[in-house]
Amino acid sequence: MVLDRLNDSVRESLGGEEVALMFSGGIDSCIIAQLARRYADVTLYTVGLEGAHDLVVAEATAKRLGLPWRPILIDPRAVRLAVSEIQSILGGMDPLPISFELPLLFVARESEERVIASGQGADEMFGGYARYESMTAEDRSASMRKDTETLISYGSPLEKRLAAHYGKKMRHPFLSPGVIEAAMTLPDELIVHNGERKVALRAIAPTLGLDQEAGRPKKAAQYGSGIMKCMQAEAKRDKMELAVWVVQMRPEANI
Repeated sequence: MVLDRLNDSVRESLGGEEVALMFSGGIDSCIIAQLARRYADVTLYTVGLEGAHDLVVAEATAKRLGLPWRPILIDPRAVRLAVSEIQSILGGMDPLPISFELPLLFVARESEERVIASGQGADEMFGGYARYESMTAEDRSASMRKDTETLISYGSPLEKRLAAHYGKKMRHPFLSPGVIEAAMTLPDELIVHNGERKVALRAIAPTLGLDQEAGRPKKAAQYGSGIMKCMQAEAKRDKMELAVWVVQMRPEANI
């Protein structure tokens, strides 16, 4: 049921489009890539500093899948400028959401495609975060539901605003009503089981030819891209705490 709903969501949201898919080589973006290629002209984009985990994994995975791949290689200066730029677009933000959304800024700015897609929502709905493991089934379900609601009401609209600033449309196939409904009906053993998270998606992956990717551990975008480490290093270089440094990077702080 989850696979059918995801397939429908991808077809409806991406069908017939030229799509820039944010791609880490992780299970979420791999599933979207394999479904989207049925209905759209897909190019995979990966953002990272030189040697970043995501760049290495994504390049190898894109080659295995036979899909076009474009790396967006960034450096500390690009990160500094982007931290200021994203705050001028979206307003003052804390370090963690900035580091998470910067890859989208780079893809939205650099990609030629009109539509951008991502696997956003998979962690919240299918139990991808490490903190879910230590919860009881009841608490896990409640936390996932709350996180999904927050993503729908805040995170998704934020990303759509950021993409729109560069003239792009942001699509989140995992966040369609049909996929959310299917995810909410899954038994707990298909969420977290024996230390494995996102059990349902890992079961789906091999049916899409993603046997190698099914067991790939999660690495958050801000760490896989090297962006958070870079932000921390730049703050240290400026002799500031990261939270203070981010405030100093706001455009109005430099007027």
